[in-house]
Amino acid sequence: MTTRPRGHPSFTVRSRSSAALTIVRLTGELDLSSCSAVINAIRDVLAVPLRRELVVLDLREVTFCDLAGLRALDAGAVALADAGIRVDAHDTPPPVVRLVTMTGVARWLLPPPTAGPPTRGATTELSEAAS
Repeated sequence: MTTRPRGHPSFTVRSRSSAALTIVRLTGELDLSSCSAVINAIRDVLAVPLRRELVVLDLREVTFCDLAGLRALDAGAVALADAGIRVDAHDTPPPVVRLVTMTGVARWLLPPPTAGPPTRGATTELSEAAS
C-alpha cells in the first residue's frame, strides 16, 4: 500500500506485509506536514488482525526529518511496542542520526555501535596467543 499526505507530494509511505513481518518504507521529507502519513501507516499495521512480530522501518530514502517527524516515528514505535510488536530501523540516514543525537528523541533509530579497530593491547594478545 502507498500513501501520500495531502499537500506533500514529495513524501510517500509504502508498506508490505507477510504473516510475521511488515516493512514500512519512507521516502522524501518527513516533517510536520507529512508525519500524519507515518502515524496512519502504523495505525493500519495495528488494525490488521494478523499477529506480526516485527515492523521494519526502512528509512534509507528519507532526505530530511524535523523534530515533528522524529516524534511521529517515536510515537509509532511506542504504539507498536505496546501491542507487543518489535520495531527495527533500517538504514537510518545521516541527517536523521544527527537529529536523534542532538535531541535524544527516538534513540532506537540509531544504528548499533560497531566494533572499532582493535586496540594495541588486543593485537599483542593475539600475537602472544599465536606463538
